[in-house]
Amino acid sequence: LKLCQIFECTLDDLVQGDLTGRAPEPEAVSVPAGPPTDVCGYDEHQRMMAFRVPTGVAAILVMCGIAFLFEGSFSFMGGDADTLMIVLILLGVLVGLAFTVPAGMEHAAFMKAHPYIEDFYTEDDRASARRDLSRAIVAGIAAIFVGVACIMVFGEHRDTELQGLCLLMLFVALGVWLIVRYGMLFGRMNIAEYNKSAAEELEMEDIVNAQV
Repeated sequence: LKLCQIFECTLDDLVQGDLTGRAPEPEAVSVPAGPPTDVCGYDEHQRMMAFRVPTGVAAILVMCGIAFLFEGSFSFMGGDADTLMIVLILLGVLVGLAFTVPAGMEHAAFMKAHPYIEDFYTEDDRASARRDLSRAIVAGIAAIFVGVACIMVFGEHRDTELQGLCLLMLFVALGVWLIVRYGMLFGRMNIAEYNKSAAEELEMEDIVNAQV
């Protein structure tokens, strides 16, 4: 059946037919000279992913930090005093999902539409992404350390403890955003891994369709 698809003929023609009378196939389009190029928007797609995913994660952390400021300060209809805090946390989760879920669905659709990508990145591109990741890791860890310092300073006094927790979460959100974003930008260079993942997804889809 695969051979029939390749030669665009029926199984009878392939086994016992005469294909010499078929019209010649049009000449294949020659591959343009020069280095490979991004013809399907792979880089733009990966940059979109590297923005949406860390932004969604950071949004959850930021809203959790802001929620600490309202701990025990508001109740609804005589209920729990932490009602506003819980609402803000849930809002942060909702915002985070609004970024990450559509990004994941778009990525799955992109992999299905483009199961193979020719590696068009140069060594200079990889070196630049590696440098950016190194700087982002240092900056992200530094931001987290600043957040820890804030909780150590503000946490000594009960009146400022919640402000310290808020600052901790904000700086952790910044650190996580930097590390995850530039980690994904560096990971996009591994096109061989992308092709492997896409092939596995297609194989799994074929198995599911065959079972159905």
